Amino acid sequence: MTVPSKERSLPPEGERPARVSPGGSKGGRMTCVSSFGPEPGDLRLHWLRDLINEQSFIGRQERSAVMAGRPRGIDDAAILRAAAEVIGRVGPARLTLASVANAVGLVPGTLMQRFGSKRGLLLALAARSAEDAQDLHQRTRGEHASPLAALRALAAESFAEITTPETFANHLAFLCLDLSDPELHEHALAIHRTRGRAVEALLAEALEAGDLRTGTDVAALTGSVQAIIAGAGLTWALEREGTLTERLHREIDALLAPHLTT
Repeated sequence: MTVPSKERSLPPEGERPARVSPGGSKGGRMTCVSSFGPEPGDLRLHWLRDLINEQSFIGRQERSAVMAGRPRGIDDAAILRAAAEVIGRVGPARLTLASVANAVGLVPGTLMQRFGSKRGLLLALAARSAEDAQDLHQRTRGEHASPLAALRALAAESFAEITTPETFANHLAFLCLDLSDPELHEHALAIHRTRGRAVEALLAEALEAGDLRTGTDVAALTGSVQAIIAGAGLTWALEREGTLTERLHREIDALLAPHLTT
């Protein structure tokens, strides 16, 4: 941060206040010297020293403010969740480090230290989303007795943050970044493939358990489920009927119906 310079003019030599200095001449006489020092060079040194000390103090104050705004209890996961929420409200173009910092009670400088830039924050969010995709599969399978129930939950919870068409539009704008930015695309593709493996594993388990008809093409069915997960949100946002969760469940149930044994 650039500290605005402050001009300090020295009073003319004759107007400088004097101070009495003991000693310094023959016979121990009292002598008078300028309070700013006897020589012009000394005057500038005194002025420069004062200015440096003042700027150093301001810098310490600013650094203390930044450090005070970084509570140790707020980890990166909380910041990234807040970033996802801000994207849902305003979209990626209008997201700023300040808006995310404000959402978690930090100063923007803290986010700059952790992520480097807005792009760094978005890349971190994309990477965390890829990690969360695998965790979601494990969690949904553990929470449901049957693989097909887990499949319905997996599809719905993949879009748990999307509650309105406007929120969907803002996250869709983030997807557009994923498709145009090579690094973001890498994470988006990882999420897609992780979810595809999870869907295929659940369908294979359902086939083995006898929930699906013998001979069901699990690979082809996996592709159809993936297409529904990717496209149902857009149809729902256009038609604006019910919730996105309801739409996903209805579409997946219609797809699976011909393959069920009961």
